Amino acid sequence: LTFSLSQSSLLLTSSSYNDCINLLATYLRYLQFIPTLLLSTYSAFLLEYPVPTKSITSGILCGISDALAQYRDKTRKEFNFGRWIRFAGKGCVGGVIWPVWYDSLDSFLNLESDFNIYKLFGFIGGGDSNGVIMESGFSSPNPYTTSNNYQWIKSHTNILTTSLSILVEQFIWCPLVFSSFEIPVSTILNGETSPSKIQNEVNSKLGGLLVSNAKV
Repeated sequence: LTFSLSQSSLLLTSSSYNDCINLLATYLRYLQFIPTLLLSTYSAFLLEYPVPTKSITSGILCGISDALAQYRDKTRKEFNFGRWIRFAGKGCVGGVIWPVWYDSLDSFLNLESDFNIYKLFGFIGGGDSNGVIMESGFSSPNPYTTSNNYQWIKSHTNILTTSLSILVEQFIWCPLVFSSFEIPVSTILNGETSPSKIQNEVNSKLGGLLVSNAKV
């Protein structure tokens, strides 16, 4: 009887051990799909709700950056939750401004869009895909030249788009957004609300930011 009970206990223990191993293996198999699930879910939100998704993502990243900056500040005695929230909010706003800018720039540099840089400056006409049907607003006196321009631009689209996007961003967009949003808002979030001090910050930091942005 004693041997029988011991044998049953051993079998029960072995069975429980195997069940635990199988359960753990099943859990690990499901766990490996979590990154893929999160990535696919995030991609779906980017497609369905691009602006809010990018805004929240930017806010989270800015919040993480400020938290790291505060923890690395040896002079700081306690975590400033107010500042953390403000910087995360700034990131949310920036997460709307920058995607809208890039989407608009892509459209403006797209040869096939209704309103683009090539039509604006008269390099191609405002007509069909060959640019030879002249319309008011973007007309060219020479349809043949316009068609040749279209074909040349189309064959060099990649290099033109890259070059123009860099030039427009560096010399038009960045000076505007850095001086009107990035620097002033950051200065205010750091506790400086005087217009003269904000202007001084813009004057002192704008050039450096533009140089750093050009290097990137």
